[in-house]
Amino acid sequence: MEPISHLSTVHIKSFVTGASGGETVTFAFTTPGTEPEDDDWHTAEWEHPTPTGCTARLLIGPDGGLDLGEGTWDLWVKAVGLVEAPVFLAGQVPIR
Repeated sequence: MEPISHLSTVHIKSFVTGASGGETVTFAFTTPGTEPEDDDWHTAEWEHPTPTGCTARLLIGPDGGLDLGEGTWDLWVKAVGLVEAPVFLAGQVPIR
């Protein structure tokens, strides 16, 4: 992912294979190599589902989003359904 300016307010997105869009989805941002704790999770939302899954998104930035500050962040995604609750590392988000 290209670095995002710390002045930007944008949606961070992650595609979740197998998601229907009916699950509760949350994002966590941690320093690289650190697993998220309970207080790190932020409610995200789904975009339109597809036959193979659904894209989750969360607004970040200083104008109405989650203000992460400058640095490189690990992005974690959790999708809680009726039976499964997968948690996965979705990549890194560099903010400059």
